Amino acid sequence: RWAAVVTVDDGSLRRGLVIDGNLALVVGGSAQGGATVQQIRDVRVSRDGVVAVLYEIENPGNPGNPLDRLQIGTQVVLQEGDAFDGGPTGVDGTLAGIFGFDHDVNQVAVGAFVEEATGGCTNLFFGATRTGGNLSIYGGIVQGEVLPDSVSGLPYVSPSDDCQTFPGGGACHAFNLASGGGGMPVRGLRSLGNLIAEDGQAGPAPNSVWNLEAHGRIRTNDSGDDVYTGQLTLSNGIDRGVVYQEGTPLAIEGGGLNGVLGGQVGEFQTASIAVADDGTPFFAVPMSVGSFQVLMAGSEIVLRSGLLGTQVDGTRIASLYASVEAQTFDITPDGMTVLQIAELATGEKALLLAERQVGDPVTCMAEPNSTGVPGGIDAVGSRFLAINDLSVVATDLPLNAFGYLAVSESTSFVANPGGSSGNLCIGPTVGRYVGQVQSSGLAGEITTTIDLLAIPSPTGFVTSAPGDTWYFQAWHRDAGPMGVTSNFTETGSVTVL
Repeated sequence: RWAAVVTVDDGSLRRGLVIDGNLALVVGGSAQGGATVQQIRDVRVSRDGVVAVLYEIENPGNPGNPLDRLQIGTQVVLQEGDAFDGGPTGVDGTLAGIFGFDHDVNQVAVGAFVEEATGGCTNLFFGATRTGGNLSIYGGIVQGEVLPDSVSGLPYVSPSDDCQTFPGGGACHAFNLASGGGGMPVRGLRSLGNLIAEDGQAGPAPNSVWNLEAHGRIRTNDSGDDVYTGQLTLSNGIDRGVVYQEGTPLAIEGGGLNGVLGGQVGEFQTASIAVADDGTPFFAVPMSVGSFQVLMAGSEIVLRSGLLGTQVDGTRIASLYASVEAQTFDITPDGMTVLQIAELATGEKALLLAERQVGDPVTCMAEPNSTGVPGGIDAVGSRFLAINDLSVVATDLPLNAFGYLAVSESTSFVANPGGSSGNLCIGPTVGRYVGQVQSSGLAGEITTTIDLLAIPSPTGFVTSAPGDTWYFQAWHRDAGPMGVTSNFTETGSVTVL
C-alpha cells in the first residue's frame, strides 16, 4: 500500500490524504466520529499495510486551537485533550499535543507534550506497543532528563517531528537539548538508546564538529544499521552537508559520489535518507556540476534529474527536491521499491514509484543450450497488483527458436523431462502460456506479458493476491549434437505486492 499527503487541485489548495490512489481524508471534510479536519500533517504506512495519519480536528471549545489526533488504521490511538498515562516515563495528565510519530506493525514511537496533573507542560518522546486502539508505553525520554551519554550534559527539552520505529521495538529520533548559551538549542540524533551525534561533538571527519542547526535526520533498521545526515563544521569554519552510515561517509558536500561519474556533491544541510532491512542505505543529494540530483541506493543510481534525468512515461525528471530539508522519498522494507516526490520537465509535480528489482533469481540446475550458456529469465515492469504491468523475458536463447513461458506456485526438479536436454525446475503444478508461443527471433529473446489477474494453471486461470509468489521458466526448441531437442531456461520468481 502507499499513502501521501497532497494538495487537492480544486481551487482551494487544501491538503488531502491519498491512500492507494483514493482521496481518503481532506481538510474541511469529516474524519472519524464526524469531526471536521483542520489540517493533515503526516502519514506513515507500516510494513503490514496499515496506514497511520497525524491530523488536526476542530476544537468546539476553542476554534482557533485545533486538536491533534493520531489515527492508526481505523483506531484513534491519541487525541489532544484525552487523559494520558505515561507508564514508566512517569508523565501523567492530559495530552496537549503531538510533535511527530512513526509506527511499524504493533510498534509506535511518538513525540508529545503533556499537561501534567501536578501542573506545567512536559515534553517527551516515547515508545509503545499497540493493541487495537490502545498504547502500552514501555519507555521514553522526558524533558529535563540529562542523558548519560550527552556530550554537552544539557537537559533534554523536546523531540523534533522526525522519528522512526520498527517491529522489533526501539526507535531513533532527532531531538533538542537546552540552549548552550548561544540562544539556540543544542540538537542531536539518537538511535536505539545511543547518542549518534550532538551539536559540538567531534565529527567523523578530521578536525570537524557536528552542526545540526537544520535538525539533522536519522534512520535505522532492526539490526541497528544507522544512516544519518546533517552538517559538519570544519576547522576553517565552513559547514558541509554530509550523509554517513555507521561512521562511513556516503556523501560529503564538495566531494565525489561513488557510483556517479563526474561532478561533486552540491550544497545541502539535511538530506532525505532511508535504510533497508538488509542495511542498504538510500539518500538523495544535489550535484554541483550539471545541476542535477540523484537518489542513491548505496552506489546505485535509482533516480536522476536534469538533462540526463530518468524518463517517466517518456518525460524526464527535472527535480528530486534534493536540496530541501523535508523528507522527499520513502522505501519498502526490502529496499526494492521507492516512492519519490519529483517535478517533471513539463513542470508537473509527480509521485513516482520506482522498482529497483521486479523479480528474484531462483536456484536451478539449468543446462547450456546451443549458444553455450543457459537461457536466462528476467522480470520487468511492476510487481504491484494494482498496476498489473508485468512481463517476463527469456534471454540468451538460440536464434529463431520457438518457445513459451511456464509458471507455477512452487519449485520442483525434473531432469530431462520428455527427453529434453534441460531440467524443469518449477512444479509439480505447471501452467503454460501457450497463447503466447513465439519465436526468439534475431535477438534470442521471448517476452511474455503477464496478466496478474489471469495466471494460467492446469484447471484454468488464477487471480493473484498480494503476497503470492510465482515461479517462471521458459521452454524452447533447440538443436544439439544428436539433432533436434528442447531445453529450459533458468528460473525466476516474482512476489506480488
